Amino acid sequence: MTTEPKPNFDIELRAALPCERQRAATLAVAAFQQLQADLGGSDWAAMAESIRATTALEGGGELVLALRGASIAGSVIYCRPGSVRHPLFPADWAYFRALAVPPESRGLDLGRRLAEACLTRAKGDGALVFGLHTADEMPAARRIYAGLGFRVTAEAPPYFGLRYRVYRLDL
Repeated sequence: MTTEPKPNFDIELRAALPCERQRAATLAVAAFQQLQADLGGSDWAAMAESIRATTALEGGGELVLALRGASIAGSVIYCRPGSVRHPLFPADWAYFRALAVPPESRGLDLGRRLAEACLTRAKGDGALVFGLHTADEMPAARRIYAGLGFRVTAEAPPYFGLRYRVYRLDL
């Protein structure tokens, strides 16, 4: 059995410019659209607005982009220790939120690369622990996090009726 080699695309990972935030927010909503089937119409609309606001950095953090040429192919919000309080993580943890790779960019290993970019930033910031949370309905994301060594440490409160787990990685 032979496997097809993955296409080799040049990907640039960098902090977003302010003018890129809204475009990244629109793409993040598209990335999470797979959850719409698990939610009711009003819950999906509220979740989409929350994703849009989070990715536009209304709550703080650093928006990191994966770019293929001039196109945004993925994004994640990195929060350094002590910078943005989140009820699921102690203040001395680094964490990320809203890691998003829209369907047209999947299969390029961008989710892992974005997560690794955040881990590198966290180590540079002196973090000893890195956290994240994800929904049970996101199996591809859960596989990436397990492959990077994250382990589930707690069940998070439901969000729009979906089950979430808190993950931890000691750096």
